[in-house]
Amino acid sequence: MNPPLIPNRILWSRRRKPVIAMLLVTGTLVVGAFILTYRSGSGEDGTDRLSAAEAAQRENTFAGMIALPLVASGERDAAIDSMALPPKAAASLKADLEAGRSALAWIEVWDDQAADGDRIRISAGGFALDLDLYKAPHRFGIPVTGPSPGLAITGLHDGGGGITVGIQTLKGTVLTPVIRPGQVLPIGLR
Repeated sequence: MNPPLIPNRILWSRRRKPVIAMLLVTGTLVVGAFILTYRSGSGEDGTDRLSAAEAAQRENTFAGMIALPLVASGERDAAIDSMALPPKAAASLKADLEAGRSALAWIEVWDDQAADGDRIRISAGGFALDLDLYKAPHRFGIPVTGPSPGLAITGLHDGGGGITVGIQTLKGTVLTPVIRPGQVLPIGLR
């Protein structure tokens, strides 16, 4: 007699698990939908969606002067490290700080609309840093050598709808006017 083709007992570990597979597929779909919804930001396609009135309001309320928190002496090394300077430039900056020719301030910037690939350059006191903007703030140190123009933001890339920058200041959040690629926005420091 030949053995049966289908065994009577199949171990649980070898059985198909349709419930587990369904849960994995459902979980993947839910996570994917959440990512697409969160990533889309202000516009359906992930670009900034500011009306002409909103853009004009940003332009009219921007004073062109901001107050940034100064770096405490105990945070000086962390601030210099956050600037990603070459060793010679870091040593030069430390010498300027020791001699009192410069000070350091913290700046936090982010894309206050949709994180759509906006890219800017922050320039201050001979220092420049190119960075991509995201919804989460990016915090780093900048040299402060005088009040006006203390720093400049240059638009490098617009992900769609204009480059929208939020800056955390001592008095709260400041929204810059919408910046175009190639445009330089000078900002005075108090």
